Order: sequence, then C-alpha cells, then structure tokens
Amino acid sequence: MANTHILPVNLTEESFYVWLLSSFKFYTPYYLNLHICILSCLGGYYAIEQKNRKLRLLILNTSLYTKKIWITGASEEDPAGQFEWLKNMLEKAKKMKETVFIIGHIPPGKMERYMSSRFGYHAYADQFNKRYLKLVRDYHDVIAGQFFGHFHSDSFRIFYEKLDKTKGKFLERDPISYLFIAPAVSPRKSMFADEIGPNNPGLRLYQFNTTSGQIYDYSQYYLNLTEANVRDRAEWKILYNLTNYYQLNNVSAASLSDLAFSFLKETGTDMFFKYYHANSVGYEDPRNCKDLCRRTHFCVITNVDYQDYERCIQTVFGPSPSSATSAPMPSSQVLMLQSIIPSCLLLLQNVRWSSSTSLSSTSKWLSPPPRNL
Repeated sequence: MANTHILPVNLTEESFYVWLLSSFKFYTPYYLNLHICILSCLGGYYAIEQKNRKLRLLILNTSLYTKKIWITGASEEDPAGQFEWLKNMLEKAKKMKETVFIIGHIPPGKMERYMSSRFGYHAYADQFNKRYLKLVRDYHDVIAGQFFGHFHSDSFRIFYEKLDKTKGKFLERDPISYLFIAPAVSPRKSMFADEIGPNNPGLRLYQFNTTSGQIYDYSQYYLNLTEANVRDRAEWKILYNLTNYYQLNNVSAASLSDLAFSFLKETGTDMFFKYYHANSVGYEDPRNCKDLCRRTHFCVITNVDYQDYERCIQTVFGPSPSSATSAPMPSSQVLMLQSIIPSCLLLLQNVRWSSSTSLSSTSKWLSPPPRNL
C-alpha cells in the first residue's frame, strides 16, 4: 500500500483503516482467500500463502512508519501490530522451511538521490528503521527477496551483518540480504530538492523460481518521454537486463554488494555510470553525478542503518568540505538563506560604510553556505 493510495495522502488515522477493513471484506473473496487478512486488514498488511509451493508473500503497509501513528491501540514501537505479525510470519516460514518475499511501497534506509544535507533523507522514523533491519538480520535465511518503490528511481540496497569490531572493519561486513527499488510508471520532478530530478516511466518483469523464490534476473522496460513527445507516440523498450547489464553471475546479496563496491574503484566509473543512467530510468546524464553524488549513492546502497550511513559518508570518503567548519543545515533553511542573502547584500552595498574593509568583512560573513552539506 502506497502513501498516495489514500486521500488525503499519508493519512494514517483510525477512520481510514475502518474503511480499509470494509473494502477488503468486499473485494478479497474475488482475489484472495479471505482468511489471509482477517487478522491484518485493519493495518493494511497481509500474506499470500501458496498451498503447493513453499514461497510466501508478505505485503507490508510501510506508510505506518513514516510519522507518528494515531490508531487506537497502536504504539510507536509497533504501529497496528505489523512488526509482531511480520516476525510471526517469518518465524512460521523458518519452521516450515519456506521462503518469503517481502513487498512494500516505502523502503527502509535513506534516499539515494537526496544530497541537500549530509544526513540525507529518510522516510521511516529511526526506531522503525532499526526494527525492520533487525528482523531482516534475524531471518535473512528465509527472505528470498525484498521489493519496494516510492522514490521513482531504480536502485537497490544491501543488508549486512551487524558490525562486530572484533571480527573486521566497517567495510568488511558480510552481505546477508538485498532489496530492489523499482522505478515508477509516473514521471516526477520533485519539489523536495533540486537534485531529485525527473525519471522516465518504468516497468519491471522479474524471473524467479516459483518454489524457492530465487531471483534469476529481471528485465527493466522504459518509455523515453523525450522521444515520445517528439514522435507523438509511446513506445516501450527494454532498458536493460540485470545480470547482463551489470555482468553478474547470479542475483545474490554478495554479487550486488560486489557491484556496489566496484563503484569505489577507478576502474568502476563505467559501471557506476551505467547504474546512474538506470537510476533515472535512462533520463539523466551520468556525467552530472560528481563526487558527493557518487558517495551518496554508494553509502545509501550499502548502509540501511541511518548511523551507519552517516559513518560511511564521513569515513569512506572523508568529511565533506563543509562538515568540518559548519553544522549541517536542512535544505529548506539553505534555500531560504540563499533567497534572502542577495537582498541583504544589495541593501548593505547601498549603505555608506566608514571604510571598504567593513563592507568586505560583512560580505564574507553573509556569504551563503555551500548547497551540499
């Protein structure tokens, strides 16, 4: 369930879930066995179980984790009881030697295209992000894949074992699970931050073992909007196949982790450019992604935990130029200052100062902070 599937968007009040329950009771007999949602429809999450195959689909309502929840009986530790339900389903799958796909809309971790603050941007509250991450670490052996969207971009995330300082360094953790973020059919030019550029529409087709859940490959299709507008005709084409495009021997946490770490190498520039081209679904020029952009993508992909992400930004590439001298500032404040400061400077220039040095020092003091913090 997406945050935009309800009006007003991002609504998480009790009245919505009462409506949701009545809607599911009407529609589910035609599509799903009603028993799968008796316990969970009130929270907008459910499971699909297959009698003849050992693959279970767990569909989450991740909108519950984006802000404080005001549902009767819910708590900030477990809104609508979804975490407890998810743990029980994962435990059941483990005991029955089954595998699961976890499917949701809003992914955990940071957003890879946001660079207006060195702290990045995330949708989940920190306590929810940590709890989800712990469940993945505890049950990674039964999780065959995780599939999310929301950001309108094409990316992936790697989950690692929790850092044990006695066993290795920060970059030497073992990869244990992965998450795919598929692009959207709808194009978007975000007003949230300038660097979150538009995307071409995309559709994805996965190839997987219907019994084990093992992902073999996927084909990413796209619609070139620029071309379609010129020709006045929409023509969907294949953008890439995962394994061929990235030269992967298989689809696993280890192979995707190796792909992400190749972005750090001098010889990995071409591979990163291929990734960045796919990230906007073939819309943006990869050469526009400079140092900060590249480090952000790498650290977001390899660090779902917020504190690990911040550590990555600071230690893997070294501190950003502004972080050593100034505190990080949210992008809205930066934009506000950038709009106000030119007017202030113009006003100051019209004032008669006793000496030119006074104006010079004042101008330096008022110069706007760097955009990328």
